[in-house]
Amino acid sequence: MVSGIHHTGITVSDMDRSIIFYERVLGAEVLWRRPGIASDYARVVVGVPDAVMSGALLSVPGGGCLELVEYEQPAGEHIRARPCDIASSHVAVVVDDLAAQYRLLTESGCELISGPECLEGATSTGGRTAYARDPDGALLEFMQL
Repeated sequence: MVSGIHHTGITVSDMDRSIIFYERVLGAEVLWRRPGIASDYARVVVGVPDAVMSGALLSVPGGGCLELVEYEQPAGEHIRARPCDIASSHVAVVVDDLAAQYRLLTESGCELISGPECLEGATSTGGRTAYARDPDGALLEFMQL
């Protein structure tokens, strides 16, 4: 029986840049960071026999974690998924002030997909939401409920 979600994983191209980004725009804190992961165990778990990777686990205010993984090898493809693409995903976070968060995203050089929009016809009617991308193009949703 599932008892909760532990983390959401995002593959990144530059660990340092991504950590700085998520610290700045989410207020995340690094719980641990490990370079050069190349154990047989890790390779079996991710299903990449020759993987060498670095990982970091970040806690997000209000609960939940993001796991960032940078593969040193093998080189991966940069996939720029659209929200309508099968198996694409996004990370949705709740914010207290979407207008302030939107300004922070703009100042951080984030690619903004949509501006703050009112939620209508959903369970969150009356709230506001905006979509953006992280530095590698991962989809992020910011919601003020």
